[in-house]
Amino acid sequence: ITIVLTGAQLSAADLTGANLSKVISGAIEGTPNLPGAYSMLNGYIVGPGVDLSDIDLSDFDLSGVNLDGADLTGTNLSGVRSGSIEGTPLLPSSYNLVNGYIVGPNVNLQGADLTGADLSGINLNGVISGSIQGAPTLPPSHSLVNGYILGPNANLRA
Repeated sequence: ITIVLTGAQLSAADLTGANLSKVISGAIEGTPNLPGAYSMLNGYIVGPGVDLSDIDLSDFDLSGVNLDGADLTGTNLSGVRSGSIEGTPLLPSSYNLVNGYIVGPNVNLQGADLTGADLSGINLNGVISGSIQGAPTLPPSHSLVNGYILGPNANLRA
């Protein structure tokens, strides 16, 4: 069953016992009490199994979020920061979850710990980088220099 909470007023609503799997949200007003694996992020309920498909999450910080089974297909992930993501979300086709980071075109990997990560088959066009830790395996057209991923269409903004 899909529950649509887009635009709902949820100030002080107690959803701690609710099954939020497949919930669709956005523009939620107020801060409800949510089950432990869920949180509010810019008006969206994020957590395991939520439906975040076909929305604009550009420049969101998804660090530390449990996205197990969450649907992010068709979602704009440009500029997204991540790390320590729990679970396995459904991502748009050009993105992958690697070492707890969402990796793909135009994501923000500044400060990411990519120790032992294999990014060799991932589209890194427009990736924002800097202060990257570790020595990930990169596509042949890319290299890591002073913590920056350099290659075609590299984004070196600060």
